Amino acid sequence: MQRTIAVTMLRTPLLLLLSGAFVASAVAQSVPKTPINDLPAVTGNSDHDLRAASFSLAAQNGPGLDKVHPYARNHQIQFLQVHPMPELPGNFSDTIVLGTVINMQPYLTSNHKGVFTEITVNVERIFDHVGTTAVRQTLLIAAYGGFLRLANGWVADTDVRGKGVPLSLGGRYVLFLTYTPNTACFRIVKGWELKNGKAAAMSEQDIGRTGTNTFNGKSEADFISAVQQVRATPQN
Repeated sequence: MQRTIAVTMLRTPLLLLLSGAFVASAVAQSVPKTPINDLPAVTGNSDHDLRAASFSLAAQNGPGLDKVHPYARNHQIQFLQVHPMPELPGNFSDTIVLGTVINMQPYLTSNHKGVFTEITVNVERIFDHVGTTAVRQTLLIAAYGGFLRLANGWVADTDVRGKGVPLSLGGRYVLFLTYTPNTACFRIVKGWELKNGKAAAMSEQDIGRTGTNTFNGKSEADFISAVQQVRATPQN
């Protein structure tokens, strides 16, 4: 469980709201801070509805993000206190994959008081998987936070800080994941980016390691070899 402190700011008029909300999700990298256009309302998708309702628990306070002054940007900030974990957290993950992000779409939570993002990953390789749900060619990750441009032009964003470097569309990552059956999606435990032939740390813990960081900057081949030795662990 991660403890968060939420701050909601409307630039016109100004409103400051502090709360001791809790986010029921795994440690994850942040989502992009560039506005993505809203999609038509998702209907007839019970899994999506479950995700929208689940993330509403993290956004119980403050005004609806679609009910702000027309010249305001509704900016909500949440700070995470993340528990320590190893660089390759197999003990906290039931699925370990290599894949590329092919789509990222933010949505309002069901109570319209927060934003979450659904991330689609094209799976290149499965290192280990011990869950009961099969890992297919693509998998869906949901993360609290996102930057959404509504149909009326207003911008609503939930900025979750303390999670490290954000995932990027087109980025290639080794992802440590856990599946959440109640929302029919994966949550990110930790990600490592593979770029220019090297592994790059993304979590603030790994970026800030001194003297003990084994993998940041390692060649992709050496990093992949190390990941192959890590075993996933059932989480439910």
